[in-house]
Amino acid sequence: MGSRDDLVSVVFTKWRDRPHWHFSCLRVGEDEHGVWLAGPPGTRLQRADEPPIEHRTGFVQLIPRTGDWIASFDFDNWCELYVDVATTPRWEGLTVTCVDLDLDVIRRNTGEVELLDEDEFLEHQVRFEYPAEVIDGARATAAWLLEAVEARREPFGSASAAWLATQSWTSPQSR
Repeated sequence: MGSRDDLVSVVFTKWRDRPHWHFSCLRVGEDEHGVWLAGPPGTRLQRADEPPIEHRTGFVQLIPRTGDWIASFDFDNWCELYVDVATTPRWEGLTVTCVDLDLDVIRRNTGEVELLDEDEFLEHQVRFEYPAEVIDGARATAAWLLEAVEARREPFGSASAAWLATQSWTSPQSR
């Protein structure tokens, strides 16, 4: 998986190997929850072959030790937590990949927790013929995430604060 400050490629695909988001982040550390990455302000994120966009505020991302999700914290000032339901993230050298399974759990800056993209999930499971075990697994992961994020169970409580604090672009006023 590399060492601290390595540049890691993060590659999300959609079902059937369709391209989705890809970008690079710095590997800033590891703890009991998984590997933590940082995308400073200006990090370029690209969806498939669309023009890249620059992330304005910077974020940290957690690639979990176990689980079918990837979490982004302090995400662009509109939500404090954005969790993609996905297949289990896989490492190959300094690249981590997963298949985005449409469902997302967010915690807005107001504290409100919400499940997003259920309509996309329903449409894609038919159009792309998700296997039953993938559908069931994504639903179970989303339900678990909703409860864990709402309860602020780690790593969805304060675990990200220490990693955000190590990033020079963050300040107490921005958190």
